[in-house]
Amino acid sequence: MSDILEGRCECGCGELTNIYRSKPRKFIKGHQARGENNSRFGVVMGDELKKKISDVRKEQGSDWWIGREHTDVSKKKMSEIRKIIFLGEGNPFYGKHHTEATKELIRANNAKYRSLAPILPTKPEKAIHDELTKLGIEFDSEHLINNKFCVDVFVPHYNLIIYIDGCYWHACPTHFPNAKKPSYDNARIPYLTKCGYNVEIIWEHDIKERLNEVIKNICLRYNIQNLKVS
Repeated sequence: MSDILEGRCECGCGELTNIYRSKPRKFIKGHQARGENNSRFGVVMGDELKKKISDVRKEQGSDWWIGREHTDVSKKKMSEIRKIIFLGEGNPFYGKHHTEATKELIRANNAKYRSLAPILPTKPEKAIHDELTKLGIEFDSEHLINNKFCVDVFVPHYNLIIYIDGCYWHACPTHFPNAKKPSYDNARIPYLTKCGYNVEIIWEHDIKERLNEVIKNICLRYNIQNLKVS
């Protein structure tokens, strides 16, 4: 809809959306239906209603759900609904599978998007970035390799790739030894190594417990000297 300015919900209600990863969302939650199919199409909140909502939010606070828990009955209902929607024949993708070519294309597009989108670094990533900057080591973040993998950190002078992996999401062998590794993780290191890159993985718990030691060991392993960023 060309008349909707950037930062306003595209359903037609005209309200401002939240900012996510430094960019405004397209829709307000619950307004995904576009045009006249949306019950709020063309409706703009009046000043009186906006004030009432603002007052309620101030009274409740932004984190009004903290300390509250669902009842067992509520949890059971949500579980049943999820099974109907996401599992078995209730899922529109039930019985269908991507071909290997399609999977490869999806991976490539995801990697390309990560390298181009203005993504803010996570706390562990920022800690690594700050440490490398402090040592004067030149690096790129969210660097795209062969249109296939977008890596967390790339040190070009030493052909070095550093992945900063969260313990839970990447099945850390120390804290989650029995968890299944994502297929992406199993594919990345053999491919990148075969392409001639040096690959290092820094775990989230190592960043919290011994960041300086980990970075120092990597520098010694590859004989990395301080390189002031030009």
